[in-house]
Amino acid sequence: MRAADREDTGFLEVGARCHTCGTGSFLPHRCRSCGHSYCDEHAGRAHGCEARRPRPAPLRCPLCERVLRAPAGAAADALVSEHLDSGCTSHLPPAPAAAGCCATNCRAQPTVPLRCARCGKATCVQHRQPEKHQCGALAPRAATAAGTIPARAVVVRAG
Repeated sequence: MRAADREDTGFLEVGARCHTCGTGSFLPHRCRSCGHSYCDEHAGRAHGCEARRPRPAPLRCPLCERVLRAPAGAAADALVSEHLDSGCTSHLPPAPAAAGCCATNCRAQPTVPLRCARCGKATCVQHRQPEKHQCGALAPRAATAAGTIPARAVVVRAG
């Protein structure tokens, strides 16, 4: 935009104009497919992007109907054949890690699990101390002076 145009319109050189309606936006949305900038109203599918490519359908096993993990450039027929030959056990995406508490008989599924500083296992608030969750990194009782290991809290002060 030229300096003379800026003075006339009062529009700074911040942001961009919508490719569809020409409205100025300080926080424009940029389409990943066509590269044009759009206002809130025309962002996403609302601008009818011609360059938008449909996402390919996931590759599924015809027998177990699970989604298969396909490396880039792999032939779909060969991949499904290998999966079927393995008894529907190969080429599966990894299972999500369980984030539940590691303490015996605890069924807590904390939103943000705490990690033990000694063993690295996920715990809930009630079992966060090493003595409470059967921490494998604890020293044997005979090795400690008083027979117990004190729980210590580390306080970090914002400076």
